[in-house]
Amino acid sequence: MGSGVLKTIVVLILLVALAFVAGSMAADGVKQAMVPSLLALGVLVLLCLGHNCWILAFIIPPFLSLLEFGGYKIPMAHLVSVVLLGYWLLMGVMGYTKITWNKLPVIDFAVFIFVVYFLSTWFANPVKINAFVNPITDEGYAQVGGAEYIWCLTALMTFIFISILPLTFERLGVVLKWVVVFSIIAAFLASVKTLISPQVNDAGERVALGEAIHGSRFSGFADLGNAICLLMFCKYSILGIICSPWKLALCLAGGVGIALSGFRSMILNVVILCALIQFYRRQFVTLIFCALCAYAGVLGLSHAIPMERVPLGIKRVFSSVPGVDVKDKKLASAAQHSLDWRYQMWDWAMDSSKGYIKNYVWGDGFALDSREYRLERININRRKIDSGSNVLFAKRGVWHSGWVTAIHRLGYVGLTITVIFQLIVCVYVVRLCMNIRGVANYEYFYFILIPIIPDIIILFHYSAGTYTTFFALFHKLSIMKLTYVLAVKEGIMSPMFSKQKYVPMMLQEVEGAHRKSEEDSALPA
Repeated sequence: MGSGVLKTIVVLILLVALAFVAGSMAADGVKQAMVPSLLALGVLVLLCLGHNCWILAFIIPPFLSLLEFGGYKIPMAHLVSVVLLGYWLLMGVMGYTKITWNKLPVIDFAVFIFVVYFLSTWFANPVKINAFVNPITDEGYAQVGGAEYIWCLTALMTFIFISILPLTFERLGVVLKWVVVFSIIAAFLASVKTLISPQVNDAGERVALGEAIHGSRFSGFADLGNAICLLMFCKYSILGIICSPWKLALCLAGGVGIALSGFRSMILNVVILCALIQFYRRQFVTLIFCALCAYAGVLGLSHAIPMERVPLGIKRVFSSVPGVDVKDKKLASAAQHSLDWRYQMWDWAMDSSKGYIKNYVWGDGFALDSREYRLERININRRKIDSGSNVLFAKRGVWHSGWVTAIHRLGYVGLTITVIFQLIVCVYVVRLCMNIRGVANYEYFYFILIPIIPDIIILFHYSAGTYTTFFALFHKLSIMKLTYVLAVKEGIMSPMFSKQKYVPMMLQEVEGAHRKSEEDSALPA
């Protein structure tokens, strides 16, 4: 039995033991006692995996993000890479691993400039980091907050760790195939978790499952539906999906799961994903034809199906489609209100007389006044103010816009650096996806890489844009950079900037071997 197989068996046994211990402790209500067990098991897993520990940086983040382990305040997925980076460097010093750097100068420089400027706002506006200070109990600290700085540092560590991995393009493709499998499993588990949890409606009242699906925005199937649709679009063409009953049924089921959430940004995200995939495949006529057919189908369904029987989430999505009348004035008014209160907050933010933003050029940093926060929490608990009030959101700097957030926190300078950085990333993603089309496992590369662009457009610029959501993309961004470097190194694509004709490494090795054989044959016997 090989040592690799033995290590795998040991790790599986340890994971089974952890599941048994965790289940027993959870049943007994002993949560804090699980921490030492988890730490001990983590050390054992690292020791057993050895130089293969880098796999954890790829397969663990989907579970942590989709199952919302730690929420958005603590970057659990990035913390995994931080631990692995420390372990990898330790093994490198001891001579067990090779420490290299897969350089992509433009991306490396853009990340460096962005991170340096982002962290400089802490020196200009120093705060006590919110991860270690509770603004409710620790009244002695006037300024707290700054969880974004932790996200920035851990995201940088993730970028560094994935950049030093000595992989090949083929091996990375196989790993990403398993990442996709684990992502689907994680999305399925997230849906199961939502279904077995107590259901509440938009008013916060506990209701039955059927009522929650029909009478409120139900996001239990959104992640699973998004993963299914993305995988189907990456593996098959639109015509191939339409001509296959089971593929079409699977895509429609995924679309319904997304539409039930009632979030128009999620539907727009899927539309952009589909358009980008067809753009990379150069199927422009098919894209236009299918878009027209889909729009006609939505219009036909809206007139053929009684809209009062349609779940609330789907009606809310339909209300944003031009030409569709949901016949629910209250719903249409609520949907418009969600836009109006955003416009009002943005108007306040750009009005210097309101005082919400003090430094428009360099930004105010990520400070939070602990005394104001404490009073707000007390007033919310006493029901004196509404927790969803736009005044409350404006005071906390929750602008639901990446542009306004960037101006508030980093100033116009920071907004410029952020947008240029994002444009550079989008250019590299487009060029990479255009060139790897048709290589082995390219659909799994697409599954990871293509969502980077709609996530930047939707999550940061269109929807509730925050820097924590942007730093969450650094895991995919790091994979994009590693894929790009390996694709250039192995001759799959040419460098973006080259003064002389580029010869792929594969051809260089063949020509070198041929030249050596000619020299050997020329030598006297």
